[in-house]
Amino acid sequence: MTTQVNEKYVLTEEELNLRKAIDFFKGCVVGYTVSDISKHNSTKEPREDFLKGIKFAQTKEVTYDWNGRDFKYTRYTTKGWVTICHILHNRLRHSRPHTSSYESDQKYLTDFNEDRFGNHLHVREFKVALQEYGVMISGLED
Repeated sequence: MTTQVNEKYVLTEEELNLRKAIDFFKGCVVGYTVSDISKHNSTKEPREDFLKGIKFAQTKEVTYDWNGRDFKYTRYTTKGWVTICHILHNRLRHSRPHTSSYESDQKYLTDFNEDRFGNHLHVREFKVALQEYGVMISGLED
């Protein structure tokens, strides 16, 4: 026989921000896979941060400061972009690697040579998005 507990657990601000960041990353993945959100079927009402993630995954013009000069480019969501998103989501939600190992994941986040050259722009973009939630991810520190 089980005992029913009627106490309600209240999330701390850190726990709430972590859940919001996880929702955001999940929205990013869904936004990458579903180009038209009206085709996304779910029985749950989407949360605000999930919808932010979907919007974040859309193609957009990005501007950032590079050595004192504004650098503009059109950011498309690519396989590299969504892989970084999955890595960050898995570190937040599951504390496990997305690829074969933590070290392999870390290469996507820090090694920007050859075919991973564009990853530095994606990592920078996700870091800025994470600042809104006040969440730090291991291996993504400056």
